[in-house]
Amino acid sequence: MSPSKHTLLLFALFLCCTAAFSSSWSQDTPPAEPADPATRPQESTRDPEFKKDTAKADFEKGKSLFDEGNYKEAEALFKKARAETKAKEDKDAVESWVQAAGGLQLVEKVQQLAKHKQVQQAYQQAEAYLRRYGGTPAEASFRKLLEELEGQLFVVIENFDSPSSEFTEKYGKTFVTDPKLQLDGTTCLRWTNTQDRKPAVLKVRGVPQDWSKFDAVQFWVNIISAPGTPEAALVCGDPDVAKKKKKAATKRKAPAEAPTDILLATVRLPGGAGQWQKVHIPIADFKAQENATLTSVMHFQIQVAGGRAFNFLIDKIAIVKKNPGAGA
Repeated sequence: MSPSKHTLLLFALFLCCTAAFSSSWSQDTPPAEPADPATRPQESTRDPEFKKDTAKADFEKGKSLFDEGNYKEAEALFKKARAETKAKEDKDAVESWVQAAGGLQLVEKVQQLAKHKQVQQAYQQAEAYLRRYGGTPAEASFRKLLEELEGQLFVVIENFDSPSSEFTEKYGKTFVTDPKLQLDGTTCLRWTNTQDRKPAVLKVRGVPQDWSKFDAVQFWVNIISAPGTPEAALVCGDPDVAKKKKKAATKRKAPAEAPTDILLATVRLPGGAGQWQKVHIPIADFKAQENATLTSVMHFQIQVAGGRAFNFLIDKIAIVKKNPGAGA
């Protein structure tokens, strides 16, 4: 065999091996993390520089008016100062204040919607404004507005802000502190399959007992690798009886009995990957098993069948009130 043919043969063998290795790697290695989808402006940490002292004075006066809540006049001064910035980064820094002052003029519009009992519409608009003006000096105000509206719309039953022994790495659950991966700048939870790929459960305790006054349960997910079709469950019964059964099982060194009084609903996960999306499950979708009722709920859980690899982020599990503005 000539040297050139021998070289070509070796090269062909190398390509085959590389392809086989790549296929094996893609199956056994978790998918790469999703890129941060946010394209929002970022608040500058530096003081902008100006060509004229008068422009700097306008900028400082604009900030004072901004702090006083006079956003319209502040916006006009920021725009005036923006025209006299020295460099692009200075212009971008002032632009952040221009957007913030313009955005906060919309807060009254949202508040009026809430005042006229259109709380859901107000919340949706506030969410949209937070996405648009996040990273500017207006972000904190829009977050506060959202929190106020959330209190009227939802009962948040788990936001993963505080580390808990309920969620451990042993069972595929870890807390995410990287801001680039978070939903709203606070800790969220990563849920992955365990090495043996057994069925998995994410359990939320301390929930309201009576769910008949709620319209839906919802939460946010950022899917890297989907877990098939999970189920949501409302586990019902008498808490005292459940404790006695668990204590007896522990004494016998036997596994606790699986609950039978439950309401089940299919969780329809969104199709997109690498971005935060809301999952909404109407309470009417939950079907009763055995003696389960909506007025005897002990805890909420999401359960995933075994045998399949999965990896996704989850945050802000909440139940939606039927009558926004009323007490839970």
